[in-house]
Amino acid sequence: MKVLLVDDHPMVRRGFKDGLESTFEEDNEIFEAGFVDDAIEVLILTLLMSRFWIFV
Repeated sequence: MKVLLVDDHPMVRRGFKDGLESTFEEDNEIFEAGFVDDAIEVLILTLLMSRFWIFV
């Protein structure tokens, strides 16, 4: 599962990340971004490096 957490508060992102990691023990990729511009960059890089392209 791939998750992108976007929030301008690092503590909020850390809390969500810790919760996801403890709930889902399988192989996960959790990305973080502080602002929308950063999130778009992460999404683009992730899509470019992904072997599977899934658009919903």
